[in-house]
Amino acid sequence: MDNQIFLNEEWIVAPKTLHLSIMESKLNDTLSVRGIRLMTLDTLLATLFPVINENSKLFTSAYSIIQEKRKDCIVLKETISYPEFTRQVIDFVVYAMKNDVDFSTLPKENPKEIDLALCVEAVEPLFRSHNVISQIRNSNMTFNHVTLYPFYTQPHQQKIIDLLIEKGAKQVDIDKPDFVNFQYFQALNSRQEAEAVAQWLCTQSFNRIGIVLSDPAGLPVLSSVFDRYKIEYQQTIGHIQPNIIFRFLSLVRLIKEKNSASLVEALTHGALECSNRQSLIDYIQHFDLTVEEVLQPFKHVKTVCESGKLQYIDKRNQIALRKMEYEANVSQGEILADLITMLSSSNPYITTFDHFAKNFSFLFEDDKHALLSIKDIIEQCAFEAGETADIVIPYLIEQISLSSQKQSAPIIITDIKNLELPDCDTVIILGLNQRSFPGFSTKTGLFDEDYLSKTALPTLKERLNSHMSYVQSIFYRFENLICSYASGNYEGKGVAPAYQVEVFAQQQNISLKMWPLVHHGKTVTREYQLEPGISQKLFFNDRKLGGSVSSFERFFQCPYQYYFQSGLKLNKLQSFELNSAFVGTIQHAIFENLAKDNPKGYPKTTKEELSLLLDSSFKDLHLLYPKSAKRWDIVQARMQENLMITFDRLNPMEEDTSFTVTHQEYKFEHAWPTRHDISIALRGIIDRIDMTSSAFRIVDYKSSAKRLKIDKVMGGLQLQLTTYLIITSKLFEKTPVGAFYLSMRNLDVTIPRYKIAKKEAVDFDSELSEAEIVKKHKLTGWFFVEKAEMFRSKDYVQGLINDQKVDKRYKFDLLKVEELFTEIYSYLVNELSLGQIQRRPTESTCKFCDYASICWYKGKVYDPLAISDIDISLNKEVDA
Repeated sequence: MDNQIFLNEEWIVAPKTLHLSIMESKLNDTLSVRGIRLMTLDTLLATLFPVINENSKLFTSAYSIIQEKRKDCIVLKETISYPEFTRQVIDFVVYAMKNDVDFSTLPKENPKEIDLALCVEAVEPLFRSHNVISQIRNSNMTFNHVTLYPFYTQPHQQKIIDLLIEKGAKQVDIDKPDFVNFQYFQALNSRQEAEAVAQWLCTQSFNRIGIVLSDPAGLPVLSSVFDRYKIEYQQTIGHIQPNIIFRFLSLVRLIKEKNSASLVEALTHGALECSNRQSLIDYIQHFDLTVEEVLQPFKHVKTVCESGKLQYIDKRNQIALRKMEYEANVSQGEILADLITMLSSSNPYITTFDHFAKNFSFLFEDDKHALLSIKDIIEQCAFEAGETADIVIPYLIEQISLSSQKQSAPIIITDIKNLELPDCDTVIILGLNQRSFPGFSTKTGLFDEDYLSKTALPTLKERLNSHMSYVQSIFYRFENLICSYASGNYEGKGVAPAYQVEVFAQQQNISLKMWPLVHHGKTVTREYQLEPGISQKLFFNDRKLGGSVSSFERFFQCPYQYYFQSGLKLNKLQSFELNSAFVGTIQHAIFENLAKDNPKGYPKTTKEELSLLLDSSFKDLHLLYPKSAKRWDIVQARMQENLMITFDRLNPMEEDTSFTVTHQEYKFEHAWPTRHDISIALRGIIDRIDMTSSAFRIVDYKSSAKRLKIDKVMGGLQLQLTTYLIITSKLFEKTPVGAFYLSMRNLDVTIPRYKIAKKEAVDFDSELSEAEIVKKHKLTGWFFVEKAEMFRSKDYVQGLINDQKVDKRYKFDLLKVEELFTEIYSYLVNELSLGQIQRRPTESTCKFCDYASICWYKGKVYDPLAISDIDISLNKEVDA
């Protein structure tokens, strides 16, 4: 190329961040910038040796060429089919070209190196334009009109600069200050470091300030802090991947695969826009719809619910399902035309591009740029066969990323690996710890340091020295230099400062100081309390506080949770699913039906009789989800096996007592008086009431093992079981013996090989093993009598000891418990009357809370309240 036409111009080659200060300097000197062109080194080379930008086409060609060499490879036959292999080969070829390497000298000492050399030499002709060193060397150009400013260079760039100087270019040295005003700070963590720098910047009046990040991962934190302080800055680092990339690829996959899984993925990414895509996704997954079925109107739930055949799926779940179906129908109508177009297409890339291009003017700017990049990729790769294009195009689209750089501000943010520092008054280097500084990365992948050491490419030492020479020059280039590091990470683990900074600080005789950090304002403590008038409207009706006992337990678990559920009525209207609650409903129904016909002998139910009952119980699931029939059969078989095991252990338990099942699913309403003029209107359903001629007990079915604990009862966390007993004691003229949990879960029981009896090891026989199983599955609860004569042994109920006596640890006074509960319910009424809805969760409350995403509580877990000091135990003790 003849460069005579440029000789009347002055070309200044400098990093982009220096262009403004250079232009100001030229204006001050000559009052004119005519004939002056400012450019980076890459712009200079592109001007001298123009290259058509067809990177996608080159990549596709390289991929095809490499695939043709597959049959000749020894050990990399499978690996080369991945686009990432081609990417690494291209990167190496370009890197080698830039360093003017002779490819005939590549190592070929083992099968892997032979395969790599074969692929590299095959694609090398495609990228010869990158050998700028050779082009400059062989040209007759002169560069007397070029002025070079110092900037960060890699070894191959330094070779180019040396050649330019050799052919007449001039290099300008930036004056170094006579004295460096150096400060050395530390902070507890990266966020405090960013906060301290922002506060420091707010007090300064420098013209230009450069901030260098040792670790670019710190950019989001620094940016968010600067944005909060309204500090204007520009950055030379950072890339984003627009959302349209994921939406585009999900639609391509839908057109190729044409199945419901790819449709759900496209909906999830928002590739097909509709008013309520989540309901449509839920409906498709819930009923395992095919793509063909998605094209039809949704009416399955409506048909089944209106048939009147559902027995165990309650009205609330039916409403949730019908609501989901209605919303899914609306969303389906909104995407139907586009979906039909997609499913009938034979060209996924063009169809998907047209889908987004028709709304181009409504896209975000980043999405617009990304869509144009996708267009270039499709156009450049269209010449290849379908199989290659189907592999290469998605890969190249996934690689699209856009610069998130911000420009034109007095503060510039960069990092160690992209050092482009302006003509600054001050430079601040952040994150100077041993992990991040000096920010030099070794080569990895197919062409790692091991491989490079066998080539004529710059050695590891040369690259490191080149990197360090510029990085260390930062310490001497600016009048004001601040070095900083965080002494710990967010987990509190210590981090050591970089060795080079420590040495420099010693040379400057500067000691390490903590960043002065100002805490603005004061911590705001939010009061979680309602106005009494609002609280009255939310919780009370006609001087009564209504609800189930379990809802009141929720208040003592966390008043704030109770406020959401019982005050604001923010109940989750979930779609039906096979969960423990529904399984429990079926099991309750089985027990109820069996015990109704045979109150004492229901555990003797045969497998055939149980199977018939379960067939009827699972009919709902088969009606709603006919495609999941095999799943329901498996669940039913497992439930049947579990129930038969449960009956085996319940049979001797029922025979051991004179109690007989008398009432099941017993509904009640009861007004519980309090110390205030407001009563508690309790309502609920008691699973089971067993009676003898003179006594009764409460039995509550549970899907897992549960015990009454005195601290939880005293703190209002376990009110249900004993409240039921107190209420029923006023309804039946019989002695209340106790209240117990019956776990339907068959626990794993460890049977040891021996039992120690009188210092002798006794072998465990089947009888001892059976006793161990019975011991693990006892009824658990509390007694309210001294002696339980209705039990023949102590084997099946926890708390019984010899001669039908009750252990003092499980024996309580029902009248005192009633007095305690009156205190607890009075406390509840008083707190809600005052509007107290504090966030004070007890153990595990937040873990299963439906409102965790609203509350965001991060504080401590509280112990149960100590509402009253009433002694509820029976005074008379019974010894074993």
